[in-house]
Amino acid sequence: MNLSIKYSLIFIFSLILFSCSKKIGELRNADESIYSDKQWMHILDSVSKHKPDFFYAKMDSEFKSNTQNYNFKTSLRMVKDSAINTLITYASVPIINAIITNDSASIVNKKDKCYQKESIDMLKSVVGVDFTYSNFEEIFLGLPIDFDSTRLYYIFSEDDNLLISNFTKKEWKKRAHLNAAELELGMYYTYKMNTQSKTLEGMHIYSPIEEANINLNLEGRTAIDGFQIPAKIILDIEVRTNKIFVQLDYNKAEVNQPQALVFKIPEGYEKCE
Repeated sequence: MNLSIKYSLIFIFSLILFSCSKKIGELRNADESIYSDKQWMHILDSVSKHKPDFFYAKMDSEFKSNTQNYNFKTSLRMVKDSAINTLITYASVPIINAIITNDSASIVNKKDKCYQKESIDMLKSVVGVDFTYSNFEEIFLGLPIDFDSTRLYYIFSEDDNLLISNFTKKEWKKRAHLNAAELELGMYYTYKMNTQSKTLEGMHIYSPIEEANINLNLEGRTAIDGFQIPAKIILDIEVRTNKIFVQLDYNKAEVNQPQALVFKIPEGYEKCE
């Protein structure tokens, strides 16, 4: 994710850790050999690359910010690495139709009878974070955002979960009190893994320069044709000037069943001001 907010992997776990003499966080209250044998970072790397070619979902949605509060229903159609099409309805009436591609975002506002066609950067004004197209796919599919196999990660336990992070364990514990001068990296990613199901349960992203915190929680998983689709996604974004809360409750999901993307700007619509 290009999280410039103006908003490893280690294929063979033990080989990289020991040959490069890099430290691994303490595995508190855990049998270290068990965690090593499961090759957690290889699992996370595999999960990050496992996307369906097509995805369809219907969900109950909620959006809150400092100034807005909406509850609505969303239909989503997605073509891998190509386009995401969303239709938002309220009281069974379509109000927003949008399509996002790698470099653009187009939105039709049916309520005000206007449209917007901008670069994907426009979405930063909505969520306060400079998400890439790939990041939106990762969010909707419940995949690790911006996992990068070239980074060094530390592994440590917290409660019943395993954390894979480029925070050290000490930094993670005092993260609420850190400042940019204490940190070396521009972005910090922490992935929370369930040790029983071996699934991703959530993630935390921190930008010290912009003082931005992103928490994504994934509640429940449904197995569909070899893919683990989240039942509920809760996204909290906190930046200097705003707090955003998004909740998506999946009512229906389909994978690898192609559906037509439906987007058209009706005649007579003007550009939104």
